[in-house]
Amino acid sequence: MPNHEEIPLPVLTKPLNEIKVAVVTDGGLVPAGNPDNMVVTNSKRFKRYTYGDAVRLDAADYEVRHQGYNNAFVLTDPNRLVPIDGLVKLKEEGKIGEVFHSYYTTAGVMTPMEKGKEFGKGIAEDMKANGVDAVILTST
Repeated sequence: MPNHEEIPLPVLTKPLNEIKVAVVTDGGLVPAGNPDNMVVTNSKRFKRYTYGDAVRLDAADYEVRHQGYNNAFVLTDPNRLVPIDGLVKLKEEGKIGEVFHSYYTTAGVMTPMEKGKEFGKGIAEDMKANGVDAVILTST
Protein backbone atom coordinates (compact mmCIF):
# COMPACT_ATOMS: atom_id res chain seq x y z
CA MET A 1 0.00 0.00 0.00
CA PRO A 2 1.24 3.52 -0.75
CA ASN A 3 2.35 5.66 2.15
CA HIS A 4 0.17 8.77 2.01
CA GLU A 5 1.77 12.03 3.02
CA GLU A 6 0.08 14.56 5.26
CA ILE A 7 -1.22 17.51 3.26
CA PRO A 8 -2.44 20.55 5.17
CA LEU A 9 -5.97 21.71 4.49
CA PRO A 10 -6.10 25.00 2.60
CA VAL A 11 -7.75 27.97 4.23
CA LEU A 12 -10.36 29.93 2.28
CA THR A 13 -9.51 33.62 2.54
CA LYS A 14 -12.75 35.13 1.26
CA PRO A 15 -16.48 34.60 1.76
CA LEU A 16 -18.16 31.88 -0.31
CA ASN A 17 -20.21 34.45 -2.21
CA GLU A 18 -16.96 35.90 -3.60
CA ILE A 19 -15.10 32.73 -4.62
CA LYS A 20 -14.48 31.29 -8.07
CA VAL A 21 -15.11 27.53 -8.12
CA ALA A 22 -13.72 24.92 -10.55
CA VAL A 23 -14.42 21.21 -10.99
CA VAL A 24 -11.80 18.45 -11.19
CA THR A 25 -12.76 14.85 -11.94
CA ASP A 26 -10.98 11.55 -12.33
CA GLY A 27 -14.10 10.22 -14.04
CA GLY A 28 -12.78 10.71 -17.58
CA LEU A 29 -15.39 13.11 -18.99
CA VAL A 30 -14.18 14.41 -22.37
CA PRO A 31 -15.75 16.20 -25.34
CA ALA A 32 -17.51 13.91 -27.82
CA GLY A 33 -15.05 12.31 -30.19
CA ASN A 34 -12.27 12.36 -27.58
CA PRO A 35 -10.26 15.01 -29.47
CA ASP A 36 -7.14 14.57 -27.31
CA ASN A 37 -7.15 10.76 -27.36
CA MET A 38 -7.49 10.43 -23.59
CA VAL A 39 -6.97 6.84 -22.44
CA VAL A 40 -9.39 4.82 -20.30
CA THR A 41 -6.80 3.49 -17.81
CA ASN A 42 -3.29 4.37 -16.63
CA SER A 43 -3.56 8.05 -17.55
CA LYS A 44 -0.49 9.89 -18.73
CA ARG A 45 -2.02 13.39 -18.46
CA PHE A 46 -4.96 15.52 -17.49
CA LYS A 47 -6.81 17.96 -19.70
CA ARG A 48 -8.72 21.15 -19.13
CA TYR A 49 -11.85 21.56 -21.24
CA THR A 50 -13.76 24.81 -21.62
CA TYR A 51 -17.53 24.78 -21.75
CA GLY A 52 -17.83 28.57 -21.99
CA ASP A 53 -21.05 30.21 -20.83
CA ALA A 54 -23.11 26.99 -20.80
CA VAL A 55 -25.34 26.64 -17.74
CA ARG A 56 -25.26 22.84 -17.97
CA LEU A 57 -23.37 20.18 -19.90
CA ASP A 58 -25.33 18.51 -22.71
CA ALA A 59 -24.97 14.73 -23.00
CA ALA A 60 -24.67 14.95 -26.81
CA ASP A 61 -21.43 16.90 -26.40
CA TYR A 62 -19.57 14.51 -24.05
CA GLU A 63 -18.36 10.96 -23.60
CA VAL A 64 -16.48 9.05 -20.91
CA ARG A 65 -12.92 7.77 -21.27
CA HIS A 66 -12.70 5.58 -18.17
CA GLN A 67 -13.41 1.88 -17.81
CA GLY A 68 -13.40 1.51 -14.05
CA TYR A 69 -17.07 2.29 -13.34
CA ASN A 70 -20.55 2.05 -14.81
CA ASN A 71 -20.77 5.40 -16.57
CA ALA A 72 -24.33 5.03 -17.92
CA PHE A 73 -25.68 7.77 -15.64
CA VAL A 74 -22.90 10.16 -16.65
CA LEU A 75 -23.53 9.48 -20.33
CA THR A 76 -27.19 10.36 -19.74
CA ASP A 77 -26.31 13.53 -17.81
CA PRO A 78 -22.64 14.60 -17.61
CA ASN A 79 -23.59 17.12 -14.89
CA ARG A 80 -23.74 14.13 -12.52
CA LEU A 81 -19.94 13.95 -12.76
CA VAL A 82 -19.09 17.58 -13.56
CA PRO A 83 -21.91 19.50 -11.79
CA ILE A 84 -21.85 22.71 -13.79
CA ASP A 85 -25.64 23.02 -13.55
CA GLY A 86 -25.53 22.93 -9.74
CA LEU A 87 -22.67 25.42 -9.54
CA VAL A 88 -24.42 27.82 -11.91
CA LYS A 89 -27.50 27.60 -9.69
CA LEU A 90 -25.38 28.44 -6.61
CA LYS A 91 -23.95 31.42 -8.48
CA GLU A 92 -27.42 32.63 -9.49
CA GLU A 93 -28.52 32.33 -5.85
CA GLY A 94 -25.53 34.44 -4.77
CA LYS A 95 -24.01 31.61 -2.73
CA ILE A 96 -20.77 31.53 -4.75
CA GLY A 97 -19.18 34.30 -6.76
CA GLU A 98 -18.21 32.66 -10.04
CA VAL A 99 -17.99 29.32 -11.84
CA PHE A 100 -14.72 28.71 -13.71
CA HIS A 101 -15.47 28.29 -17.44
CA SER A 102 -13.48 25.04 -17.70
CA TYR A 103 -13.15 21.71 -15.91
CA TYR A 104 -10.18 19.38 -15.47
CA THR A 105 -10.36 15.66 -16.21
CA THR A 106 -8.38 12.44 -16.27
CA ALA A 107 -9.13 8.74 -15.78
CA GLY A 108 -8.04 7.69 -12.33
CA VAL A 109 -8.21 3.93 -12.77
CA MET A 110 -4.75 2.28 -12.60
CA THR A 111 -2.96 5.65 -12.65
CA PRO A 112 0.15 5.52 -10.45
CA MET A 113 0.26 7.69 -7.33
CA GLU A 114 3.26 9.66 -8.58
CA LYS A 115 1.45 10.50 -11.82
CA GLY A 116 -1.60 11.61 -9.83
CA LYS A 117 0.60 13.91 -7.74
CA GLU A 118 2.02 15.37 -10.96
CA PHE A 119 -1.52 15.96 -12.26
CA GLY A 120 -2.53 17.59 -8.99
CA LYS A 121 0.40 19.98 -9.09
CA GLY A 122 -0.28 20.94 -12.71
CA ILE A 123 -4.00 21.44 -12.10
CA ALA A 124 -3.35 23.52 -8.97
CA GLU A 125 -0.90 25.75 -10.84
CA ASP A 126 -3.36 26.29 -13.68
CA MET A 127 -6.22 27.06 -11.29
CA LYS A 128 -4.06 29.52 -9.38
CA ALA A 129 -3.09 31.26 -12.65
CA ASN A 130 -6.82 31.55 -13.47
CA GLY A 131 -7.89 32.96 -10.12
CA VAL A 132 -9.73 29.84 -8.92
CA ASP A 133 -10.32 29.92 -5.15
CA ALA A 134 -11.97 26.55 -4.53
CA VAL A 135 -12.50 23.23 -6.25
CA ILE A 136 -15.13 20.50 -6.30
CA LEU A 137 -13.41 17.12 -6.70
CA THR A 138 -15.62 14.43 -8.20
CA SER A 139 -14.75 10.80 -8.52
CA THR A 140 -16.29 7.54 -9.61
